[in-house]
Amino acid sequence: MIHNLFACPVLIENIKIKNTPLKIYIQGLAKKDKGRKISNEGGWQSNNLPFMDDMKIFGPLCKKIISYSQKYIVETSLKNDKKYGISNMWANINKYKDGNMLHCHPFSVISGVYYVKVPENSGGIEFFHPEQAIGSYYIHDYYEKLTPINSATWMIEPKEGDLLLFPSFLKHRVSPHLNKKEDRITIAFNIADYKIKWIQ
Repeated sequence: MIHNLFACPVLIENIKIKNTPLKIYIQGLAKKDKGRKISNEGGWQSNNLPFMDDMKIFGPLCKKIISYSQKYIVETSLKNDKKYGISNMWANINKYKDGNMLHCHPFSVISGVYYVKVPENSGGIEFFHPEQAIGSYYIHDYYEKLTPINSATWMIEPKEGDLLLFPSFLKHRVSPHLNKKEDRITIAFNIADYKIKWIQ
């Protein structure tokens, strides 16, 4: 019997919320705030968003994040007696050839991305196997078909409205945005056992 050990669960759900208020807010913020540089290669990344102060803008998204986070917590056997909450949230705007270098999200349990605007050729999010040596030992030419189980990396091509949740330790990068006419807009966030009140 084969046992698949050490899975890294990634939740992908397309959620139905109005993206226009988020787009307007983020585009307006980018015009007046130079943002920060952490993992972004080009592009614009906001400082932490005041999501708890403006629930008219962020409330629908936060409620979806919390709902699917609770599902993720149950299905991945995380302790459900912790006071999980959204610890921080930030926006990203990628223009032509902008991307994000390989990184993970320390000091949190679950991390995620919501895709506000995804034009064609926006690039994907590529996850890397936690055991870095797998790239040396697993030669892809030996496989009839590459799957999330036998691959050293796995690329996901998100659609507009997609919400992704994944373990915060899982390293990932964002491939370059190759649309010259339209920007890609995303909101990234972390969930941790910080005593932040859940939104009911």
